[in-house]
Amino acid sequence: MNGDERYGVERRRRVALVTAREQPGGAVDLPLLAERLRQNAHAEVVAWDDLAVDWSTFDLALIRSTWDYPGRVAEFLAWADRCAAVTRLANPASLIRWNCDKTYLGALRDSGIPVVPTTYLPPGTAPVVPGDREFVVKPAVGAGALNAARYRPAETNRALEHIRMLHGDGVTVMIQPYLTTLTPPANGRWYSSAATTCTLSARAPCSPAAPATTVRGRRTPVCAAGLRRPTRSPWPGPREPRSPAPTNRYVRGSTSSPTRQATPS
Repeated sequence: MNGDERYGVERRRRVALVTAREQPGGAVDLPLLAERLRQNAHAEVVAWDDLAVDWSTFDLALIRSTWDYPGRVAEFLAWADRCAAVTRLANPASLIRWNCDKTYLGALRDSGIPVVPTTYLPPGTAPVVPGDREFVVKPAVGAGALNAARYRPAETNRALEHIRMLHGDGVTVMIQPYLTTLTPPANGRWYSSAATTCTLSARAPCSPAAPATTVRGRRTPVCAAGLRRPTRSPWPGPREPRSPAPTNRYVRGSTSSPTRQATPS
């Protein structure tokens, strides 16, 4: 018990908003979130790999924008374990570990949960790509469309070169169809690594069997992160394709500028 608590004064909780040292484009929401939290708590924006931070001094470490983790996965997961050992980490370290690698989509698919169709090609697997439609090649561990690219059927050779490059780095490759619209499946829900119906940092996917809570008189499922999930799809029907997307961040082995994937990743 500290001095304030001894005298009946409630201690203001300390919250760490966890980010990366460098943010492409800037994490514009962090100052706004920190300002709002400071109305009722001590909030501080900190980098996950800042060795000067004592995580035990925080009541909560909330992962917000640690987007440099794909190239440092082992280091990032080791930090998550250390942090979770001395304070409350959201999401839990075990969930972060499971969710860092997008092969979890295969586990969801095998459990009967609808996901964007995905083919996984581990290193050493003969590369195979669709020959009848546009598709996306991306690493199973990644963020911000880094090393992800869209290809047309006539660009098979470039796509195979891309896959060989990722395999050369020891990376499992994902092949997904390029979707020009976001039309939910028959049950009204998509589940994917970038566009789940509820998201918190490590993007814990919801489960149809998740427990429910009553919100404003309605029974609402709750996902693994404790967030409420709408019972209706956020996409009630087909949407018009977006305007041409900006160039993605695939920078190796490419002579042109493939566009960012318009589908959930």
